[in-house]
Formats: sequence, structure tokens, C-alpha cells
Amino acid sequence: MDRRTFVLTLGSGLLGAPGSARAQGRKVTRVGWVGAWYSRSGAATFLDAFRQGMRDRGYIEGQNLTIDARWMESVSPDEAASITAELVRSKVDVLVAQGAAIFGVKAAAGSVPVLFGYSGDPVAAKLVASLARPGGNLTGITFLTLELAGKRVELLKEAAPRISRLAILFNPLHIGEEEAVRESQTATQRLGQPFAVHSVPRSRPRSTRWCAAASTGLLRCRTPSSCFSGTR
Repeated sequence: MDRRTFVLTLGSGLLGAPGSARAQGRKVTRVGWVGAWYSRSGAATFLDAFRQGMRDRGYIEGQNLTIDARWMESVSPDEAASITAELVRSKVDVLVAQGAAIFGVKAAAGSVPVLFGYSGDPVAAKLVASLARPGGNLTGITFLTLELAGKRVELLKEAAPRISRLAILFNPLHIGEEEAVRESQTATQRLGQPFAVHSVPRSRPRSTRWCAAASTGLLRCRTPSSCFSGTR
């Protein structure tokens, strides 16, 4: 199971098994989905994984499950909050927030349970009180792996010891990216390796500028779908 499937399958745990008291008390469970804006087609894979996870637990759309999926068209928390308010008024049982949508969802969810998948530090972002005891009505999972950011630089240096320069590419729209970049910079400085940091939003097409960079150095990126890592 990949991380997308794991995160979104986790949502079914909020509802319990179909034979539970909660499921018996209501014939059809209603889920409100708030998807991040950055790629509706790409984000659809998250929703597909969630549907599969629910099916694995006995929740079938059209039978005992309804998923009302909405999509953000921007990065504005206000838009996510507006979408969430509509879902809450429609009496959903649980809200699922994908990525950056969580801030607006939290603001407008009220007492409705919320599941989130978040790339940054949810404690530092003040989404939850702690990882062990999140508190409130939010729960979820983080892809936070800052301790691996520096290790990736070390491993790449070991794999290609003759590189002379490291280019760190990151997507500023991806939550948690800046923390990973800082850890990568620290590791790079510790190795005495010259480096440059470049912001490359996913919405910007890959250009010959980045191809040229790839031909002369080492690229490092936290988000595999945004760019790539390797020596050229």
C-alpha cells in the first residue's frame, strides 16, 4: 500500500466497521471531501484511494455511503472554509481535508470530525496539540520526515562523490517543503558542498533552464511528482 492509499484509507477508521453501533444507527454515512486545488486530476487519485479504502471496510457508494467531493480552485483558506461550511450545513458525518485545505476546513468544521493528510508539522502549524494526543475533533497523518531530508543529501553525495554543486529544487505551494529545504541546506553546508536553492512551482512548466541545471549537477526535491533527483 502506498502512502496515498494509507492516508486516505485511514479515514474509514473514523466511521468504524459497518456492523458498529454508529453504522447501525444510520443507514447511509455521509462524507464531505475537500480537495486541494493544485491538480484536480492528480488529486483524484487520493479520492480514488479513499473510495477503495472505504469499500474494503464495507462502505459502498450508492448503498451505505455517500461522498460529497468538492475541490478548491485556489490556495485560499477562505475558499476551503466556504466549501466546508456548505458541507457542514448538508449534515455530513465526517470531513476529509486534503493537504492545504485543512486550515479552512478546521476553521469551519465546528464539531464535525475531521481527518487530514498533511505534509508539514501539524503541531507547529497549530492544527493539533501534539502528535500523540491531537485533541479536539481533528485526527490524521503527516508525511513529516525532516530527519530524512539531510540524510538524502548525504546519501546522494556518497553515491556521486565527484559532484561539484547541489541544486535544491522545491515547490513553494507544497506544505512542509520549506522545512525540508532548511534541513537539506544544513546538511549541504555541513558537507562543505556549494549549493543553490530554486523555487519551482508545479504550475510552471519544466523548461530548458532546469534541463541545463540537471546536466551539470545534482537535483534534490522533496516532492517526487514535482521534479526529480539524480546526477547528470
